[in-house]
This record gives sequence, structure tokens and C-alpha cells, in this order.
Amino acid sequence: AEELLRRADRALYADKAQHSGAITDPSRVAAVFGAGLFDAANDPELQSLTETLAETLGVPVAALALITDREAIYAAQTGFDGDLAETCRLQLGESYCQYPAATGRELVVGDTGSDPMLRDNFSTTELGLRAYAGIPLKLDDITIGVLCAASDVPKEWTPEQLGALRMAADHAMRRLAR
Repeated sequence: AEELLRRADRALYADKAQHSGAITDPSRVAAVFGAGLFDAANDPELQSLTETLAETLGVPVAALALITDREAIYAAQTGFDGDLAETCRLQLGESYCQYPAATGRELVVGDTGSDPMLRDNFSTTELGLRAYAGIPLKLDDITIGVLCAASDVPKEWTPEQLGALRMAADHAMRRLAR
């Protein structure tokens, strides 16, 4: 019964993420750009947060993404390689972060390669990410971004790890609200 409930919740999550319209909502997009958070790029405190988070969770990637209607713009990150490390941007459809941003809910996936919503995503097929956990970052109850962690191997996220990610997201929002 628990597995059936989990699958039903994932199906509802996927449907809401794909049909919510929240990502392109003009008031959400205005809030993202109006918050002046793009100045947070290269913020040493946020950079340190992602580095500490990756180390704490035992994963190679941690990032803070600001989500526009077209892109995920990474204001801080640890573990990106190649072009992504240079640009710190992905088209929205290429990023897992689009889903927690669209739903306003956490997304935790232990194996992206077997997840129907993520298995064909660019982050799985091209970047090689195989596990993901993302927490929406909200300003005045509007999702403006996502703090996330990812691994290149499937991973069972523990309650302690998810608690650490939530605490880091709270810290990131306090920092961004300054």
C-alpha cells in the first residue's frame, strides 16, 4: 500500500509539474527578476554553502538555482564540469530544478535513470546525474529558485541528509533575503 501511495504521489507530482503554468506565471517571473538576486552570483557565503552541502551529503554536486521562465541560472554551485561550470546556466527543460520550481514541492529521486519523469532529461542523459534532491526556495510564498544536491550514482537519500538539505535551504533563503 505504501508503494502504491508513493507511485500515485509521483504521478500527481509529474502531472502538476508539467501542467501547472507556474514556471511561466508573469508574477513569479517578475518576482525572480525583481528580487535582485542575480547579484548573488559569486557570493562567497552561498558558494561555501554549496561546497559544505556537497561534502555533508557525500555527493559531487550541490547548487543554488534561480529559475526564470526559460533558464536555471546557478548563483552558486559545486561539482559542475565543462561548459556548465563556465556558463552556470541550463535551459529550463534540461534542469531537474524546473520541477520543484513548478510545483513548489521538494523533489527527491534516488535513481533518475529509472524515474519516468527524469530518465530522458538532459541532466540524466548528458550530464550523467543519477540521483537528485531539490528544495524550493520561496520569497513571499513565491518559488524563485531551488537548492539541490545530485549524484552521478543512484542514491537512497536518508532522512538526515534531507534534513540537512532543508536546513541549508533555510540558510540560503535567509542569505538571499538580506
